[in-house]
Amino acid sequence: MDGTRQATDTSNWLTGAHGETGAHWETGPAMSKAIVRNVDEHSLFLESFDQVYHQISAGSYLGRSKSFHLGEGSFVQLETYNQIVDQWGSMLPGLVSVIFLLDQTAGTRLGHLPLAADDIILIAPGGDYDLRSATGTNYCALVFPMDYLVGFMTERDGAALAHKNHFFPTTILSLPQTTAVLRQVVGRFVTAFGSKKTCENHATIADFRHALASMSADLIATALKQPGSRLESPLKSIRLAYKIRDFLRSQCRSRVTIKQLSDEFGISTRYMEKIFKTAFDLRPREYNHLIVINRFQAALLDPKNQNRTIGDIAADFDIWHLSRLAQQYKKQFHELPSRGRVRSDPAASLYRRRLGGNL
Repeated sequence: MDGTRQATDTSNWLTGAHGETGAHWETGPAMSKAIVRNVDEHSLFLESFDQVYHQISAGSYLGRSKSFHLGEGSFVQLETYNQIVDQWGSMLPGLVSVIFLLDQTAGTRLGHLPLAADDIILIAPGGDYDLRSATGTNYCALVFPMDYLVGFMTERDGAALAHKNHFFPTTILSLPQTTAVLRQVVGRFVTAFGSKKTCENHATIADFRHALASMSADLIATALKQPGSRLESPLKSIRLAYKIRDFLRSQCRSRVTIKQLSDEFGISTRYMEKIFKTAFDLRPREYNHLIVINRFQAALLDPKNQNRTIGDIAADFDIWHLSRLAQQYKKQFHELPSRGRVRSDPAASLYRRRLGGNL
């Protein structure tokens, strides 16, 4: 089967039968899926990751996800969205993930590195990652318990490699043929089970799990034998820009002035603006605004705040001009705060409460 053709077909999984008028969540014993209208609820769907999503581009958000439970603690998780999204976080302990694109979408970065169409990301148990995903990116994330994959590695590479310290750094591997095969296998699985909330043919599921786990174990063995891509930029200016960005993320409940940043890092405002714009195509002030408005949206939609006024929630972020807030919120998310609160999906809120979800 042609890998490119299969990748194109596989990306159509996001075209569901449900309308696009609001969030829609479904769960079953073997498959869960979601259509969501805000980035915060979307970040909660991938249960194997401890993560934060921020919507960077302006517009009405539409995200779709599917998660297939394969047994043995393993998952196939598919995801797409119609905006530019910053995603960062870590894998849960004991789990490893293999992430690849389902199509030829360009513009996504892992750290400072552009992600090519056929690249594969490996994230170790507890490993960190930091993505900027382009509009229309279609991801597939394979998630396995590391202990489950060790069995496959022992069969091929012997106990010495299988039990080697497997907390490898987050790695990009460029293996076009392997990526094509992964797309084919996932494509066949989605074709067979993509519209079903239960998968009764457990033998077939086990076959898919075995095939995907075997390939994932091979990828980890490759990562352990050779160094992966360097995720930290060799350029001092870019590394500094990322430190500034991380500082802004840590100050998520208040606005940070350019002078505060300049004093914090001991550099001129002009130089800071230049290196930050080069790294992220945004000025520090613009990025700080996006962080605050995204965190405000998350707080606004959090069920624990349902009895608080918009003004009270805004005050938590040192926002006092509510008319200006309404204008900025509408510019970023194409709706007023009051509308987003009314439309927030009850099923997603229940899901958040089940996860104990606070960002």
